[in-house]
Amino acid sequence: MSDYKGQVLEALTNCSQERLNAAMENPSMMRELLEICGTELAACIGPSIGDPVQRAKRPLNGFIAFRTYYLKLFPDTQQKDVSGFLTQLWATDPNRNKWALIAKVYSFTRDHVGKAKCNLNPFLSVACPMMKIVEPSEYFGLFGWQVSHDSFGNMVLVQDLAVMANTMPPLENLEHPTTEIDLLTDILVAGYFSEYSQHLQVLMWTSQNGIMAPAGTFVNDAIGEQLYEPVPTTSEKTDFIESVCNNACEAAQALFGPDYDAQFFQSRFVHSWEVDDLTSFQGVQISIADEPLPTNTLYDFNQLPENVPQVSELTIDTSIDADIMEITSAWSVDKITFDRLNRQR
Repeated sequence: MSDYKGQVLEALTNCSQERLNAAMENPSMMRELLEICGTELAACIGPSIGDPVQRAKRPLNGFIAFRTYYLKLFPDTQQKDVSGFLTQLWATDPNRNKWALIAKVYSFTRDHVGKAKCNLNPFLSVACPMMKIVEPSEYFGLFGWQVSHDSFGNMVLVQDLAVMANTMPPLENLEHPTTEIDLLTDILVAGYFSEYSQHLQVLMWTSQNGIMAPAGTFVNDAIGEQLYEPVPTTSEKTDFIESVCNNACEAAQALFGPDYDAQFFQSRFVHSWEVDDLTSFQGVQISIADEPLPTNTLYDFNQLPENVPQVSELTIDTSIDADIMEITSAWSVDKITFDRLNRQR
């Protein structure tokens, strides 16, 4: 035990219960105490923490958070077109690692306080300014987007990348939370979820400082912390992966319903399809959990084919056993294929 930690623990031992309670009710102070003596605090407070109020079947992903926040950019546009436009914006958004962090903290908080007390829109209105996310009213101008129309009169979005290149340097220098517990602490300091404050911080600290690495990854390669239960193997999951391998079009038809048109889907620039009901698909959850991007740089979609691992992105053996959740970027697909090659070597 370090001398400093020993001194702090001795001071806490001599501190009155009233003063100690007051300190632990302050999220900023609690954050510092966890850094110094988190193991001891977790041992004291952990047993009093009950199970999650109502754990959702799946965590929120960064794109859905992004989509919800910027939906107001297209107030008078049909929903099917809005989805395509937001996907196009997401493809070049420079803050995707910030959105991943926001989504993780939202999912963690929602699972422990209940969805009724952690609605997504209000949560984003608090967390996004803290993360220095660009306001919807400023998004087009700062990132060089303009609304235009094609020869058929259809609305299209056009981006001037030079504008975004000029915008990014000052935005990158803005201070913001860089870890899940930092963002959670800032939200608690602002007065939200005060009745759950201590428990949320202890649970977050415990999950970030555990010794277990996510299944299917090397310990040294684990960038993000495991905040959620692994996705279990189910017969539905196995059957669906087999159907994808046997006939991807038929698998998509079974998932998306009779209105799904495979030929039309393949001809679209943006491969997205609106589905009203996925209740029959709840037990599958087959995709890959996205890790934070290493920097705020854009993904290089024009890299040479020989630089990308020439292996299958979806196989029955790896998909069933990898505790995987959701594909959210091309970067995550490349990451999982590179990791797979390293294991094979």
